Amino acid sequence: MNCQEFRAVIGADPRQSNADVEAHAAACAECALWRRDMLRMDDVLRRALTIDIADAGATRAAPPLHAWRGWAMAAGAACATLVAGLLWFAIPRTSLADEVVAHMSEEPAAWARTDIAADPSKVARVLSQAGVRVSAGAGLLTYANSCWFRGHFVPHLVFQTAEGPVTVMVLTTEHVEAPVAFDEEGYRGVLLPAQRGALAILARGAAPPGEVTARVQAAMDYAGK
Repeated sequence: MNCQEFRAVIGADPRQSNADVEAHAAACAECALWRRDMLRMDDVLRRALTIDIADAGATRAAPPLHAWRGWAMAAGAACATLVAGLLWFAIPRTSLADEVVAHMSEEPAAWARTDIAADPSKVARVLSQAGVRVSAGAGLLTYANSCWFRGHFVPHLVFQTAEGPVTVMVLTTEHVEAPVAFDEEGYRGVLLPAQRGALAILARGAAPPGEVTARVQAAMDYAGK
């Protein structure tokens, strides 16, 4: 079980437990913390929705019991919504690197080794949507697609290098303070601050060499927007 699978299971039912879930929680501190936060939110929501109305209507002037029930349910739901909203911002979100890696499985054909350049008209269209241009210095561009990622269409590019294909996602709406290396599910790479937003540069197996990463960074031109 990987992090994505674990969080899908726990997100559906924070109290879910089986051998795979427990093994992953024991091996991944970040997911274990996320699970504890989800359980904490689940407990708060349960308490917010459990309101004692046994004494409602005890006096003659009190509203009918069914009215108390309605108010109690409404108050509980409002409280639960407020608490859930507050905890939503407190619980760690899936990392940017996690989501970049998860996206890779959606386009496996992009990793093909080839010496055939991508269609120039498609490349131009994909890049223009993000207001980006790419110079020839990055290497042979063999794949370009505009992909839906975190609420936006972003360029997903693949360059051929001597070490094999390297994927680049141009994330103009994201932000990273400093380079962040990652090694997840067979993909290794780095998130980099960019002139506008961030860049994700990754490969399968070995991480992209620093020289390749530098070439890609230098080739990005954000003057198009």
